[in-house]
This record gives sequence, C-alpha cells and structure tokens, in this order.
Amino acid sequence: RVDGWRPLGGGLEFGERAGDALTREFAEELNEALGEPPLLTVMENHYEHYGLRGHEVAFVFEATFADPQVLQRDTFEVQEADMTLHAQWKLLDPFAAGHERLYPEGLAELLAQRKQLKEGQ
Repeated sequence: RVDGWRPLGGGLEFGERAGDALTREFAEELNEALGEPPLLTVMENHYEHYGLRGHEVAFVFEATFADPQVLQRDTFEVQEADMTLHAQWKLLDPFAAGHERLYPEGLAELLAQRKQLKEGQ
C-alpha cells in the first residue's frame, strides 16, 4: 500500500550546495545526468512516518535530464544504499485533486500553480 509519493532527491552532504546534491543524487541513484536545475522554492515540512515525527527543509528544483530520451522511460530502478527501489512518472492531476498524496505537503499545489501559469502563456 502506498501512503503517498515524493519526488526523487536526497540529503545534503556537509559543505554541499543543494543543486549540487540533487545532481549527485540523480547520478548515484539513476545513473542519469541533469541539466543545471533552477531552484523553485524552499519548503519546510513537519511530518509523521511510521509513527516517528520528522522535520525537513526541502529545496524544490525544476530539474531536466541532460538526455531528453530519459523522459520516454516509464519506470526507473533507484539504487539507495543497499536497496533497489522503483520510481515511476506520475500525473499531477490526482495529486492536485487530492486523490493521491504528494510530499512534502504543499508541493502538489505549487506544481499545479506552475502548470497553470505555463499553460496560460
């Protein structure tokens, strides 16, 4: 059972800039290079995960793959420490409508607003 979804990314290493961390995480976990990712916003999130309370500060970037053919893939194997996880593309509409959950809280609304602005151009 999936309680919710979150975009790919990861943690910062000491002294690392957030955009560099994102680029490193995609290289490590997906073996894919990113273009220069512009920062969209920073979100602070309090959450509970398996009964444990957490607090995170999430840097939200608009990332593009260096190889546009990556967008044609349906799923990805993600290497995380000693685990292989699976990632997939998801449509924004179910999150924006509240049918599925996207973490951190508020991200679905931010992405829906950006989508509306782009479509209105």
